[in-house]
Amino acid sequence: MTNCESTLNVSDLLDRLSSELLGEIFVACNTRTREHSGPSLSSAPINVSQVCQRWRQIALNTPRLWSSFHLDIISGSSDASESRCVRRAIPVIKNWIERSSCAPLDFEIDLRVDESAKELAEEINTLLEILIRHRERWKSADITYEFPLSRWYDVTFSNMHMLRNLQLKFGCAPGCIARLDLTHSF
Repeated sequence: MTNCESTLNVSDLLDRLSSELLGEIFVACNTRTREHSGPSLSSAPINVSQVCQRWRQIALNTPRLWSSFHLDIISGSSDASESRCVRRAIPVIKNWIERSSCAPLDFEIDLRVDESAKELAEEINTLLEILIRHRERWKSADITYEFPLSRWYDVTFSNMHMLRNLQLKFGCAPGCIARLDLTHSF
């Protein structure tokens, strides 16, 4: 058997798999290869959705494929590129959450930005508001947070029935203490 014949056989096999099974394979691969650089065009599930039209439809119709993400926003300067990075992350995370439909969310967010990056305050607050709006779908949330210019401390965590794991790490931001009301969450 030549390489060409072998490639054709694998391609035929993939074409014969049901959409549901292929979706489950995508989810399993995404879980195993989860990158800690955040959503990007070169990582799953984006790269899977760019193989062919069938795979794109399967990826877009598999909410669990989009229900986990990791995002790092760590800055010690007020660099304009940092602001652009945060600004670009907002629609990506919003899109990710929309595509996840009502699947439980599993995410890690690391927001460590010092006070010199004041222009990021509104973008970071927008990002947090998007996440908080969907808090009833949080299954696992790991949030590291050091940003003194935010309204994060005004949030009450309640009605989070899917929540299984919550890690909140707040840094040296004076007055930045979240109220935790988990009485209606379990």
